[in-house]
Amino acid sequence: MNIFDFHNRLFALLIIVATGVACAADDVGVRTRLAGLPSTSPSQLAELANASEFEVREKIARNRKTPSTTLEKLAADPHPQVRIAVATNLSAPLSAYKKLAADKDAQVRGVMGRFEYAPEEVLAVLAHDAVTDVRFEVLRNPGVTSGVLQQLTGDSNPDIAHIATQILKQGGPVSQD
Repeated sequence: MNIFDFHNRLFALLIIVATGVACAADDVGVRTRLAGLPSTSPSQLAELANASEFEVREKIARNRKTPSTTLEKLAADPHPQVRIAVATNLSAPLSAYKKLAADKDAQVRGVMGRFEYAPEEVLAVLAHDAVTDVRFEVLRNPGVTSGVLQQLTGDSNPDIAHIATQILKQGGPVSQD
């Protein structure tokens, strides 16, 4: 344990002792800090996910220790920054990624499209997105598979179709199916 881990744990412990429940703390900074700590309990993270401040919810959505049920809930959060944080969390469940692939905000879908670890089935959905920029993000994704690229060769945008065809002709993506 390094000095920073010790400091974070001590800080969280002091909050718990002072308030009885870490999530009951009134200070936004304290809640935000707790939301990002890997040592914060799953029940505290679930409680903090109800915070009115999007910064707290965003921090929880980035925390790789956040339970999948909480991440699933945050995938439908009203604030796009929270949904984007879920989209890049390696611990998010497939159901959350699927929900984000259908998000109303093209920026959220674009982030999901360029997330290197997005599952192939999510990228396949995004490869048919109505927004050209989202399909470009899928095309640029370093984890895109040849199956998804094959879909993009028939894209209505000639640039996307051409680039996908060229990548496949040159031996395909770095990531293979």
